[in-house]
Amino acid sequence: ALSAQQHREQDKHMLALPVKCADSRHAVDWPGALHKYVKEAYSKKQAEAHKAAFKSVGELRKEVASIRTFTETNVEGARAVLIKYERLLAAMERRFQMQSMPLEFCWKDAFKPNVKQGEADTCFERTVVLFNLAAAASFAAITQKRTDVEGIRTACQQFQQAAWLLMVVKDMVAASSWGQQTSLDLHPACLDMLQKLMLAQAQRCFYERAEMDQKSPKLLASLAAQVRDFYSEVYDAMRAPPLKLYLDNSWTEYVLWNFKLFEGLTHYHAAAEHAAQYEYGKQVARLSLAAESVKQSASLSSKAPPQLRAIYEEAAKKVGREYALAAKDNSTVYMEIVPPVSSLVSISGRVVGGALAPPELTENSSHTRSADPFVHLVPASVQQDLERFVDEARRRTEKIFHKLDQAVADGKNRLLELDLPHALQAVVVGTVGDSTRDSSTDSAASSQPRAPLPPELAKQLEQIHKAGGEAKLRQNMDELRKLGDKCDAKVISVEAALHSLNALDADAASKHGDKWLLVSASAAAKRAAMEELAQLKRKLEEAAGGNEELARRHEAKADALAILALSPDEIQAQVPAGSSSRALASHESVTTLQSKLQALEAHHATREALACRCIDMTSSTRVVDARKQAASAPLGLTLGAVNADAGVEIEAVTPGSAADAAAVSVGDVLISVNGSLCRSATQASKLIAAAPMGTVRLVLQSAPYEQSLVNALVFRGEAPAGPIISDALAKFEPVEAEAAWFVDEHMQLLDAVADANGAFTSACISAEERSISVKQDYFKRLNDAVDAWSGVSAHVSEGLTFFATATRALETLETSVVKTVAAMEDERDELDKALEAEVAAEKAAAAAAAA
Repeated sequence: ALSAQQHREQDKHMLALPVKCADSRHAVDWPGALHKYVKEAYSKKQAEAHKAAFKSVGELRKEVASIRTFTETNVEGARAVLIKYERLLAAMERRFQMQSMPLEFCWKDAFKPNVKQGEADTCFERTVVLFNLAAAASFAAITQKRTDVEGIRTACQQFQQAAWLLMVVKDMVAASSWGQQTSLDLHPACLDMLQKLMLAQAQRCFYERAEMDQKSPKLLASLAAQVRDFYSEVYDAMRAPPLKLYLDNSWTEYVLWNFKLFEGLTHYHAAAEHAAQYEYGKQVARLSLAAESVKQSASLSSKAPPQLRAIYEEAAKKVGREYALAAKDNSTVYMEIVPPVSSLVSISGRVVGGALAPPELTENSSHTRSADPFVHLVPASVQQDLERFVDEARRRTEKIFHKLDQAVADGKNRLLELDLPHALQAVVVGTVGDSTRDSSTDSAASSQPRAPLPPELAKQLEQIHKAGGEAKLRQNMDELRKLGDKCDAKVISVEAALHSLNALDADAASKHGDKWLLVSASAAAKRAAMEELAQLKRKLEEAAGGNEELARRHEAKADALAILALSPDEIQAQVPAGSSSRALASHESVTTLQSKLQALEAHHATREALACRCIDMTSSTRVVDARKQAASAPLGLTLGAVNADAGVEIEAVTPGSAADAAAVSVGDVLISVNGSLCRSATQASKLIAAAPMGTVRLVLQSAPYEQSLVNALVFRGEAPAGPIISDALAKFEPVEAEAAWFVDEHMQLLDAVADANGAFTSACISAEERSISVKQDYFKRLNDAVDAWSGVSAHVSEGLTFFATATRALETLETSVVKTVAAMEDERDELDKALEAEVAAEKAAAAAAAA
């Protein structure tokens, strides 16, 4: 007997897949399993930060498990829940090692609910969800009003999507470890049959649309033939093992009725094509086949519900009338010989469309932040891919910087070879008119006025003097060496603390074995501390090498820097006496050379902008506003170690929190809170807690990669990471092209300066002024001293900042390791007490049993 649900389905002349129902007696503890996994694989902080997300997964699973049947009012909501859960499962499979979560999923057979299957595999869970999505699509299809174009189109798409989903299910079952022992609804033969059934019904929609649009008999015949062929394959599969005794007879009967119906309609439309070609004998032969097939479909469906039975009876009457009329016309008017039915050419089917993926499961938006509550958890394999990206991005950035710096350095060397800018300064600075000269002054150099320093050079010397000059530079070099030694000592101290931690962990593991691994929550903290120390040591080793090179540079520049020990007034007093002629200073070659040097300097300014763009692409600074709902409300940030450069690293972001809404990401570095610099995790947390309700302004240094790259790597499936990383690195190509242009343009501007300098040098030789060469040598010495001080001082400042930050990071790390040691000792002591209590309880039980 047909169930009420099947009656409703067949009243629509189509079949919908039944739902696989969850075993209500078999609970799935997603929150507990996820919390334990993230705690062990990532950190306790991350696990605590994602508690709400873990709970949401459990609640979503309960919604999915509550779906028992579909109705016209609940099917869209159920479909949305199933899609959301499927996307979540897909995300977790790529992000987590699901086999590490001891969960079993139990579902009932869709056709035989008393048969159950349970598997400890999220792939099985996804397979069931996709099957039920196919069931939802098929139900949505049969509820469409197929008497209008939009209804037919929607029904057709839904059947196509159901076919695609079943195809995916079949592939997943085939690739699984449990695929050889599934319930029959997931058996490959059943899935293949159901997919063909959905395609048959989709093809039937195409046929109905073509019939509505009054398409040609030839097209209608080929469309009907394909419906017939699909139903034939479905019927054969239903009648063969393992499905022969599995499915309800009503399904097999329904497919047979429709096979006969569309076999008849195929010949019916082909007969119309014969009539159009004046082949009346063949028309009658075709119609005889059509009438017989359609009559059989009506006869076979005689016990179907009246509304359904009427479809086949009306088709039989229509085809019968056409056959009687054609036979009469041929016997009385055309009198053509009716050929044997066996001589008629068979009609081949034409497939229109096919399996169609639901857009929600294929479009890019399915992997956005809102779709994945674990977007801030990056798997270890993806982290390795991100490190590849960061290394390559750093290499390309350094290559760009090297190209720019090398061009500028080569330019400076070339200017020095041309005696620039000091030669020009010697001419331009301190000029007087020849007409004002007194002849007596020419005989005594001591009476000549002293030329002032060039304005730009004077400004640079004044800045150096205010910064402490050469003495301060020597003092900073000594401080840099001391900070390096301090960091080395602190590294030894942290290593000693880690050694104690490792020894404690090893001793407890040796004593208690697997029990210790189950209760210890400090493993992740220990692993994180070791990784952080290794990273700091690598940076310190690089910095130590830089310090040695800097010391060598400082020593090599000692003679050049010596003049900076003088005060600005003393340096001014040593400017050679004498003045240049106004005629030479105003010579065309001088103004031309000045303009060429100014153009070169303006070009140098574009280098800074280009370098800033390059830095922004690897680690840009941004400002975000997070909304604090109450004065005591948290922002949802978990802060970690002090960054080696500046600020505090963000370890975790609570999904749905104010920080998450402000697009703060794991890996960002928190630089400041409401204008106050962050120097440690504790101090930054206090700044956030002290911030009033409302907007909290955060200055962040972005992670060296965008979240879109993380998502692409997480969701790539089996595809290699290389092409994705290459696409992300493509953003450097425009900057690399601009850097190449900068170098070419720089060389052209240098050539222009060299040409102008040739004319300037000729003018100087013609002037034959000895005072020019003396001032030129002095200004050259000053320019060399300024360049040497600026170069060494900049590197010293960077080194002092780095070592000061590294010292704070090492101190914070040492404190963290000491706390971890204390926590691990507490865990060990608690386990010892628990085991002692167990032994005491066993002894008491044994004594009681003996008594």
